[in-house]
Amino acid sequence: MGRIIGLEHEYGIMLPLPNGDFRVPHKYEIRAVINKYVLRNGGLCGRDERIWLANGGCVYEDSGHPEYATPECSSPEEAVLYSRAGDILMQEIFPNFLFHKNNLSSEYAVNPATFGCHENYWTRFKKYDDEEQKNRCYELLTPFLASRQIIDGAGWVDKSGEKFMISQRAGVLHYGQAGYRILVSGTTMERPVFKSDDWITDGRYCRARLHFSAGDANILDFALFLKISVTDLVLAMFEDGFMPDWICHDPQEAFGLISRDLTYKEKVMVLDGGKAVSALEAQRFYCNSARKYLESEVRKNSLKYRKFKNTIRLWSRTLQALSKDDIGWLVGRVDHRTKRFLIECDIKKSSDPIHRRKVDLQYHKINRYGLGAKVRRFYSKTQMVSEEEAERAARVYPSGSRARIRGKIISGVLKNKEFACLRDFIGWNIDWWSVACVLGHDSISGPKAETRWLYDPLETRVALANNFLKRFKVFLKKIYGRLA
Repeated sequence: MGRIIGLEHEYGIMLPLPNGDFRVPHKYEIRAVINKYVLRNGGLCGRDERIWLANGGCVYEDSGHPEYATPECSSPEEAVLYSRAGDILMQEIFPNFLFHKNNLSSEYAVNPATFGCHENYWTRFKKYDDEEQKNRCYELLTPFLASRQIIDGAGWVDKSGEKFMISQRAGVLHYGQAGYRILVSGTTMERPVFKSDDWITDGRYCRARLHFSAGDANILDFALFLKISVTDLVLAMFEDGFMPDWICHDPQEAFGLISRDLTYKEKVMVLDGGKAVSALEAQRFYCNSARKYLESEVRKNSLKYRKFKNTIRLWSRTLQALSKDDIGWLVGRVDHRTKRFLIECDIKKSSDPIHRRKVDLQYHKINRYGLGAKVRRFYSKTQMVSEEEAERAARVYPSGSRARIRGKIISGVLKNKEFACLRDFIGWNIDWWSVACVLGHDSISGPKAETRWLYDPLETRVALANNFLKRFKVFLKKIYGRLA
C-alpha cells in the first residue's frame, strides 16, 4: 500500500503599482480575487472560503498569503507534478500580481514575515492516537530533518547581503520547553517542526497525517523530489522499526548552525550522549541505514525495494557531490547550491550587497521571467516536469487517491450547463473528507441535497463520483422545475 503525500505552498505576493513600485495586498483583496475565479467557473467554494479545483486541490487565503494545497498524491513524482501545477494556477487566478515561491517576505513588505512549505505524509502507527509513539517519532525524525536541509534548502542571502545561508526556514522554527517541538492545532501563529492530526483506522493499524513545516519551498524539481522521496523512505523505516536511535540534544541550535555551514562538514549537531556530527555525516548515516533496511526487506517485499532503489542511488550521489562541492551535479538540481553559484557568478559583475538580495528574490519569481524558471529551462534534462505536464495537472486530478473522486465531482459540476444557470441557488460544503451539495448558501445548516464521504485517503472508485453526479443532475432538474 502506497503512502499518501500532500504539499501546501504559501506564496509571497505583491501588487505592481503604476509608478513602478509594489505593495503587499490586503487579505481581503486576495479573497476577492479568489472569489472572482469561482465566478469564472474555475472552482467551487467550500468551507472556510476555500476554492476547490478540478485537479482535486484547493486555493485559499491564509494570514495574508495565497496558499495552494495539492491534491492527495500517491508518489513523490506525483507530488512534484502537482506542486508545479500550483504555480500555473496561481498565475491564472492572480493574473495582475507578482508571485514568489519562497519562505521569507520581500524587501517591499512593511512587516517582514515568514511563510511555509508544508509537507503531509500518511504514517502508520500501531495504536489509535498513540501519543507515546508519536512523540518517539518526532524525536527520531528531528535529527534527520535538521540535516536534510543540505538537500532541500532553498538558500538565503541575509538582510546585510553579505552572508549566505542554506535554509530560509531554519531560523524561524519554534521549539517547546522539551527542546524538540511545539505541537499545536495550527501553524499560523506557531511555527512547529511537526503537527499531527486526522487519524483513521486501517485494520490492525491506524494512520495519522504527519504535518512537517521545517522544509523550504523548492524551485527545482530534483530537490523537491529528493526531499519527499527520502522522507518517504525514512518514514517507512520508522514504521517497520528500523529507524536509527538518534535524538538531537538541541534542535533549535542544530537547525540554525547547519544552515550557516556551507561546507556541510562542521560537527554542529549534538546528539543525546554528547556525540557531535555534521549534517553530511548525519545524512550519510541515514542513507546507509536505509540501504541496510532495503536489503533486509528485499526478500519480504520486493515492490518496496524497487520503489526506493532509485531514491537510494540519487540520495547517495547527491551527498557525494555535496562532500566534493561538485557543481556539475549540484547546479540545476539542488536549490541552495544553484542559487549560491548564481550569486558567486554575479559577484564578478557587481559587489553590491543589495544586488545579491535582488538575485535571491529573482530566483523565486514563478513566472517565466524568474531566475529559477530560467535555470529550469537551461537545465531541462535534470527536471522531472515539463510546462505542458504542469498545465495539464492544473486541470486533471490524480488517480491513486480520494482526490480522484473529489476532482471528478468538481470537474463534472463545472461542466454542467444547468449548474451555471442555477449557481446562485446552490452552495457547497467541501473539505478533504467530504463533498456536499447544499440547497442555498448556508453550507453548515442548509439542507444537504447530496453528500459523498471520503474518509479513506486511498479510495479511488470512480463509481462513487458518477453516482454523486447522477443524483446532482436530478437535484438540478428539481430546482429548475420549481423556478419554472
